[in-house]
Amino acid sequence: MKNFKVPFSDEEIVLETPMTAGHINNTRLITFPSGKYILQEINTSVFPDIDRLQDNLLNIKKCFENCNTQDISIPEYIETASEDLIIFSDGHAFRSYHYIEETNAEDIDVSARIKICAFAFGRFIRIIDGCRLNETLHGYHDLVHYASLYHKALAAQTDKESYSDLINNLAEIEDTLSDSFPSTIPLRNIHGDASVKNILIPSDPACAPTIIDLDTSFPGYAASDFGDIVRSSLDLIRKNNKKKDLDDETVIQTINDITAGFLRGTGTLLIDKEIHSLVPGIIRADCELAMRYMTDALSQGSYFGKTPAECLSRTSELIDDAKQIIRIRERLIPSDHI
Repeated sequence: MKNFKVPFSDEEIVLETPMTAGHINNTRLITFPSGKYILQEINTSVFPDIDRLQDNLLNIKKCFENCNTQDISIPEYIETASEDLIIFSDGHAFRSYHYIEETNAEDIDVSARIKICAFAFGRFIRIIDGCRLNETLHGYHDLVHYASLYHKALAAQTDKESYSDLINNLAEIEDTLSDSFPSTIPLRNIHGDASVKNILIPSDPACAPTIIDLDTSFPGYAASDFGDIVRSSLDLIRKNNKKKDLDDETVIQTINDITAGFLRGTGTLLIDKEIHSLVPGIIRADCELAMRYMTDALSQGSYFGKTPAECLSRTSELIDDAKQIIRIRERLIPSDHI
């Protein structure tokens, strides 16, 4: 921490607490007598090009400084002596930012949290529009790329009969998406991992919701972020309600609320073709992740840190989610009526 411009870096660390939930990077909470900071060691096996990563963070930071928004915020990164955001030490890359005290989960309604997230991610896309961003993960959110890996793993299987239902269902979902994302839909800067877990709602009501985990920000489809918001929101509702399946009315209301919030956040930025790709984006997000889990199961992969059986179970859940969206898509509010 002494290599960062921390106001009280000359103080002794009181407590160093690992934070393991949902973090790709090795993340620790560093407590000084006068304040708290997050210290992250960047996972260079996932993000090998640190210069590209830092360039993205600096450009996003500049966008937020220039727009002077009060609606949302990003982490307050601590600069190094050379005004970088990432420092190298003994072959490892580190960054730090101010710790944000969150509102207790039970103190905010799940529906309200989801609406906040939908608006925040839409607003984020609007703020970083036109910013120069690099791709930091090759093939990320590229359905063709994931489909290629999946079909390669499938071709190597001698016993396809055991997975026939999953294989057939994935094929049907792929067919549904075949014409949903023509080349006329533009790529624009997105968050890339627009999960409800990546929004912190501060306990201080004077502070704006904070979007974290910016490492995946890159040029992609706005519908990819929208799909991630919907998928993670429905997962949150299932967890909160302790239900595996959600009825159609709950799903429809949730998606309509997310659509309204997301489009309020993006304002007039998205063109009509992007707006009409949002619902297919939900199906695409489920299909993409299902293929990734299925690939891990078939190839005995370890990306998700789950057993093949767990990967197959998650694949089945995502397929069911996609099929439900396909079934109810005509009942969703047309985006031009919101």
